[in-house]
Parts: sequence; C-alpha cells; structure tokens
Amino acid sequence: MLGIIMELVESEAVDESRIYLVGYSMGAYGCWHYLAEMPDRFAGCIAVAGGGDPSAADAIARTPVWAIHGENDGVVPPEQSQEMVDAALAANGKAKLTILENVGHNSFQVVRQPSNKYLEWLFKQ
Repeated sequence: MLGIIMELVESEAVDESRIYLVGYSMGAYGCWHYLAEMPDRFAGCIAVAGGGDPSAADAIARTPVWAIHGENDGVVPPEQSQEMVDAALAANGKAKLTILENVGHNSFQVVRQPSNKYLEWLFKQ
C-alpha cells in the first residue's frame, strides 16, 4: 500500500498534506502501524476494528484518528481500539473512539456509507 501511495505522490498532482488512511480489521492494524512509522505523512485516519502498539503513542499522536469498533466484535476485541485511543490521548494526540452498540466485527458497514459523519470528519483534518 505504501508503495502505491508514494508512486502516486511522485507521478500525479497530489496534495501531500491531504493523504488519509482508512482501514478495517487487518487494514486498521496497518493504519496504526503506518501512523507510527510515518507520523508526519498522513492528514488523518479512520481505524475500524483493529489495534496496534500503544508504545508508539508519541508518533501516533501526531495524526488525528477516529477509531471505530463494534461492541460485540468477536474477532478483534474492542479493547484494542480503546487501548490505542487512550495511548494517543495520553500523548496529547487528537484521537476519539466510537463503540457501535449491537455491532460485531462488521463495523465497517457503518463507515462505508456514501454520506456519513466519519468521512466528513476525516476530510476536515
């Protein structure tokens, strides 16, 4: 994924201050990873039903993140999103968490709607 982003940045007219991450499940783990590895690359992130390494909070805190998780997720425990958001906030980051009631691991269904508050928030970052 990162290779594709870098190729597009080099070959197309890309506003490098407006590159966003959105990931679901393993993709959300990837989001947390890339925020830690490249803290100044992304304008904002939506991480759905994934977790990461809270020890990377100082780097992650440099990018606004909205973590979203289903309360009944039996694949990735919602506590993993909570742990990442708590770590980012403790490092003075801009992070928030929404726990979706009565939703399991399919929480991305809420985020992928064509018109929604999540994407509106993301593109304001």
